[in-house]
Amino acid sequence: MKKKLLLCLSLIAGVGLHAQITWKTQDLKGRILMVKTTSYEFVEKFGELERGDHQGSTSIFFDAKGYATKTFSFYNQNEGRDDTSKLTTYNYGFNESNQLREINELEGYRTLNYKTKFKYSPEGKLLEKNIYNSDGSLYERYIYKEEDGKLIEKQVDEQGEVVSPFEMEEEEVVTYKIAEIDSNGNWIKKLGFKNGKQVIEITRKIIYY
Repeated sequence: MKKKLLLCLSLIAGVGLHAQITWKTQDLKGRILMVKTTSYEFVEKFGELERGDHQGSTSIFFDAKGYATKTFSFYNQNEGRDDTSKLTTYNYGFNESNQLREINELEGYRTLNYKTKFKYSPEGKLLEKNIYNSDGSLYERYIYKEEDGKLIEKQVDEQGEVVSPFEMEEEEVVTYKIAEIDSNGNWIKKLGFKNGKQVIEITRKIIYY
């Protein structure tokens, strides 16, 4: 369930949970205060595609320097409305080098679900990510190494042994096409296709400084 929620967040907002979330990493142009991304399922009815259920939305708030400070995510919506009982809040903490230090995942606004902590080398390279349950016990651990110029993520157990990585199944792969952009060059509508058939529509509402 945890991985499914993280995957959903990643697909909706393009949020990499081991990366710094900034205007640049989100490929946003201009000075952005907030971007709200909403996804809708597309289903086939009577031989025609039509927009179906509201799958969820994610709002990311940025400071004046372009770093994300907070994320609100809603899932399993009904009748196209954000249900606060399904709200997940992500609060971000940074170190003195403006690197992501920790993420606190809250149920609603206050109840801690998971805490994620990041470790870096003296040179500022990401080394480790630890995800903890609300009681402080370890939930998952990941280590990072550079291989062929790329940062590789590996899940390990408490003894440091590599665990089989989570892989997206082939039927889950969705390709996206930008359908509309705003005057600043940021996309505000994107369509997702699976096996050549549209399965999702993603819209973005962007508020600028």
